[in-house]
Amino acid sequence: MDIEMKNGAVEADRTEPTLSELREQYDFKNENNGLTLLKYLQREKHVVVPASADGIPVKKIGYRAFGGNQNLESVVLPQGLTELDEYAFQDCSALKSVKLPDTLTTIKKGAFNGCFAMESIKVPDSVTQFGTYAFDRDCKVIGERAADWHLMDVIHREKEREEEERWEFWERGENWRAKSSY
Repeated sequence: MDIEMKNGAVEADRTEPTLSELREQYDFKNENNGLTLLKYLQREKHVVVPASADGIPVKKIGYRAFGGNQNLESVVLPQGLTELDEYAFQDCSALKSVKLPDTLTTIKKGAFNGCFAMESIKVPDSVTQFGTYAFDRDCKVIGERAADWHLMDVIHREKEREEEERWEFWERGENWRAKSSY
């Protein structure tokens, strides 16, 4: 995107980028009539993910696409995006701000886990699927259904703990249901 001064104001050229122009910043895959951002290739502090390239909309942020990026402080995700895959932003320890679009419907497991600098995030009401450990436990999730997401996370964690416990009993040849709860 070209930026220039016009009449004392900064203006950006709004022409749509091509996939070849974005090659040094992003690794995209065209699938299911939309682009999946597979990997962010730079180390910029502030990122605005394009809404489309070559007329193809960006629909998904892929598995660990930004994962482990220690420089990333803020990211704006485009309208039209519907899914954040597992661990999309995991361990982005400097990430403070994320703008989620109201087209987002799915935040998968661990998407923002390990984002210790994030103080809060506004999750749009359009999100209907929410994975376990989606946010670091110290992150304040903001939104009308934030309490529901927290409760779902607690339930998922309890089910995982129970499943691990059952497996340990099975490995020892013991009956899990007969265990004492004293």
